[in-house]
Amino acid sequence: MLLSRLIRKRSNVSCYFITGTGRCGTMLVSRLLSQGQNTHCDHECSIQYSKMKPAYLTGDMGHLYEEIDAIIEPRTTSHNRKGRIYGESSGLLYLAFDELYRRYGKEARFILLTRRPDTFVRSALARGFFDPDHAHCLEHLRPHPTAEIGKRWETANAFEKCLWYWDFVNGLVYDFFLTLPEGLWKIQPIETFDISACQQFYRFLEIEGFEKKREAIKDLLSVRINGTPGLGDDRQRNPWSVPMMVGDRSTWDTNQQEAYDRWTKRLFGILYPES
Repeated sequence: MLLSRLIRKRSNVSCYFITGTGRCGTMLVSRLLSQGQNTHCDHECSIQYSKMKPAYLTGDMGHLYEEIDAIIEPRTTSHNRKGRIYGESSGLLYLAFDELYRRYGKEARFILLTRRPDTFVRSALARGFFDPDHAHCLEHLRPHPTAEIGKRWETANAFEKCLWYWDFVNGLVYDFFLTLPEGLWKIQPIETFDISACQQFYRFLEIEGFEKKREAIKDLLSVRINGTPGLGDDRQRNPWSVPMMVGDRSTWDTNQQEAYDRWTKRLFGILYPES
């Protein structure tokens, strides 16, 4: 207990949690932060996507919170006792953010990684999000059946479902951040995540050792970690993705453009104000 108190006195942060839609850089960021000398950052180690769909549809988050009990709390305690800050970077954490804040309060920090919706939908489809014809189809969530898109979910195409998911995840986390005290949260577009932004993460999370690891961090930033295949530098490509089959936005048909405009109109200007 004494050691734990001394740790908290030395640092305001005991843990941090990073999330997003997936295909947005969570694996890269976990590796970058784990370069710090007083932290460890896991990637997708707790919440299981198979539990997310029933939890969201029923409103019963108990099975998700069991993952906090079984994994996050023990790891946070263990690392804190060693004088380290514990973190997890995962595209599966967003439904648990409010519970994590309830448990850790001002000792926790929260980050939302974003990716532009036009490039997200292309990468997500290559990975198989909401596509039953993909060899590795993945469906984290479904909307409530009473929602407009929920009523036509079975006939909606994977392209629109990915855009709905982009709006849902980013909107859920953004709205949650607005309820938090200042200084506990940060939004970072992955498109502008460079070495300067990484250094800001270290400061925000009170992670030490950035300058000692600057060259290693630069090397990590130069690699397409968990990238979609076929775009060059496939050394660390995502093993479940296929090459992108959807072109850039200039090639989209009218239905795709309309779906894009519909599902990005609320958040795009907030998350990308200079675009």
